[in-house]
This record gives sequence, structure tokens and C-alpha cells, in this order.
Amino acid sequence: MPVLTTTSALSLIETPLPPSTSLPIILSTLHTHTTLIYLNSLVTSCTSVTTDASSPHQVSAWLTKEADKVCKETLGAKAPKYYSITDKNPLWGRLSDIRYQAAMIDVTGQTENGLNVVVEAPGGTRIWQRWRVVGTEGDQANDDDGPWTLVEEPTVQCWSAFAGFVKRTLEKAHAENHRKLRKGFEKGEGRTFVSA
Repeated sequence: MPVLTTTSALSLIETPLPPSTSLPIILSTLHTHTTLIYLNSLVTSCTSVTTDASSPHQVSAWLTKEADKVCKETLGAKAPKYYSITDKNPLWGRLSDIRYQAAMIDVTGQTENGLNVVVEAPGGTRIWQRWRVVGTEGDQANDDDGPWTLVEEPTVQCWSAFAGFVKRTLEKAHAENHRKLRKGFEKGEGRTFVSA
């Protein structure tokens, strides 16, 4: 990365979920990647991509390497699944399409459950998200005794000049995602959150 980058841990997002929401439903929702991706109202398209060299939307070498690293550092991590995502973002007074790639890594283990996300976006922007389902005492979810809290720990690395815009956009979009998830769980909708 160029010297003019900054890396910041964004505000931790904690969303208490309704007591009636079971751990399997929460994990099923997190592990249905397109449901989670399309919660973000900025997203206009999402397609699955592969690491196959013949693919027209080949996953970048950095994203593949970073996703593998995150998998090795996380107990219960599954193989990454890759997506090409397009957002419509307000840039310089107009809406612009921003295309980026994401690795979604399901986590189902004895000590923690959730999802890890690694994103590589234009302009040297890289994002790491660690989603975890924790119990009321802050313990990692490893049985079905709720109620549960959904915790997201996002970290972003980007050019210093874009840091304010990137942080504001992510914090706003992700807070809205959590609101939609909670509302969907309150309605007992399981994995159908896009209209929440």
C-alpha cells in the first residue's frame, strides 16, 4: 500500500436480537451471503466469482491470499466464497458505480460462530469485517441458548484523502444493515431480509 494510507478500526456495532431468534436461524442468515450483501441499500448487483484463471471476473491475488490468511487464523473457518459486488455511491455530487470483490468466510466452530468478510475495493480500499454471534454474557455462541447479540467489528484501510468518506459510508450502511437484520428477526422472517 502507498505511504498515504490509513488503517482504522470503525465503531463496533452490537445488535441485540429478539430472544425468540435461534442460533441456527442467525447463522443461516449470515451464511446466506447474498442475503447479507443485498441488505446494503447501496448494492445494485452481486455475482459469484471464482479463483479460476479462466474466469472473466477472476479474484485478485491479494484477496485470495488475505482470505486464506484469515481462514488460517480463525477456528471453525470454512473455505472462502468470492463475490463481485457493485454499489451505487454518491461521489463528487453524483451517483457512481463502484465495483469491488469480497471474500465471505463462514465460521462455525466450538468456540465462535459468525462470518468473516474481506473486501478489496478501488483506490486501495481494503475492509475486514468480523461478524460474531455472542450470548448475553458476551460469550461466543456455541450452543442454542440465547438470547443473542450480533457483533460486527469492521476495520478499513484506505487512502488518507478518502478516509472520511469511506468511514462515513461504511458506518451508515452497516448500521442500517444491522437495523434491517433486527427488524427481520423481530418479524420472524428467517433469511428474508431484503425488504426489511
